[in-house]
Amino acid sequence: MKLFTKCLFLLLFLFSSVVFAQQTSDRITGFFPGVSLVRFMELTEKETSFRFYFKESDVEGISVNLQATNDRLEDVLGSIFLNTDLKFSISKTNEVYISKGQKLTVDFPDSFFSQSTGNQSTASLGNEDEFVRNRRYVIGVPSGAGTTAKIRGQVISLEKGEPIQGAIVYEKLSQAQTITDKEGRFELSIPKGNQTILVQNIGGYTEQRLIDLQGDGELNMSIGEGVFSLSEVVVRSGALTNVSRPEMGVQSLTVQQLRKLPAVMGEVDILKGILTMPGVNTAGEASVGFNVRGGAADQNLILYDQNTLFNPSHLFGFFSSVNSDMVQGVELYKAGIPASLGGRLSSVLQVTPKLGRTDKIGGSGGIGPLTSRLSLDGPLGEKTTFIVGGRMTYSDWLLDYLEDRADLGASRAFFC
Repeated sequence: MKLFTKCLFLLLFLFSSVVFAQQTSDRITGFFPGVSLVRFMELTEKETSFRFYFKESDVEGISVNLQATNDRLEDVLGSIFLNTDLKFSISKTNEVYISKGQKLTVDFPDSFFSQSTGNQSTASLGNEDEFVRNRRYVIGVPSGAGTTAKIRGQVISLEKGEPIQGAIVYEKLSQAQTITDKEGRFELSIPKGNQTILVQNIGGYTEQRLIDLQGDGELNMSIGEGVFSLSEVVVRSGALTNVSRPEMGVQSLTVQQLRKLPAVMGEVDILKGILTMPGVNTAGEASVGFNVRGGAADQNLILYDQNTLFNPSHLFGFFSSVNSDMVQGVELYKAGIPASLGGRLSSVLQVTPKLGRTDKIGGSGGIGPLTSRLSLDGPLGEKTTFIVGGRMTYSDWLLDYLEDRADLGASRAFFC
């Protein structure tokens, strides 16, 4: 008798252990140090009753790095897919479907195969599943009178349970449409038969309902609100630049910009280039003088490396006295002239000289029909650079073509 009792107790203990193991076999326990997602699913299938279905291209490159202790599969997969666009669905038979972008529906609602007839309200079906979109509802009672029927109902917010005013309700083929009133009610006349009713709410998703319209009936719908995620927006401001440079009425030109302008006799002219700026013009085409906002030519201060340039022209005013190869850029102050640059009424033209190269010796030059120029620059020691340049004209040959050459005698016209 004692032996029988012991055996019975041992069998009961073994049976309870088996039941406990069966109840806890679908929990995830283990350490997964950087294994691939495919390997993780293989190990899970060996230890549990879950079976995974997926596309290899969707899970490629995803690794698992976690430690689980008797955790649910839903929690583990939620942690793995946290920063990805992968979704998972688990069926009632422990089949796990992994999809990309949109979660799959793997189980039908209990009332999916039950037919809705007559004037039955379907507003409560909005909470069951996304499959209500593709379920076809039978509306109304069949009658032989007419080819159209009226469908009426109410549109309710799925989250708040309140009527939605201003939602557009329309039929897909005939494009017959209406707008819900303040109570969310609508009424629409559409052809009988299989139709698709669409509901579009501002700021929400476009919901659809498939119906078999046999007569006048009612269809109430619950629709959700859409949440749209915007990408990152970076706003930058140039206010700091304006504060660090408070000068107003200042315009700058670089030599690279000046070289894009038409050249005079094959040579870039600095003073001709500033005539392209707004508010600057000249009284005569054959003069290098310039007028700023109605001022006279002698009311402009021209500075070359902070030194006043009293005579900015050569050869009767046809050419500028500034060698363009020796200039880095120019700045024209037309208003708000600093006190350190005062002394003129109209403007200040500040010419910044070019610095020599620090890496190697180089040069530039040019030959034109009237002038030629040449400049060299480069390093001079470790911390010093040099730049030297020259210009000259050989315009005397033009005097030979003048009719009154005898009256000019030995006159010459050139600069060097």
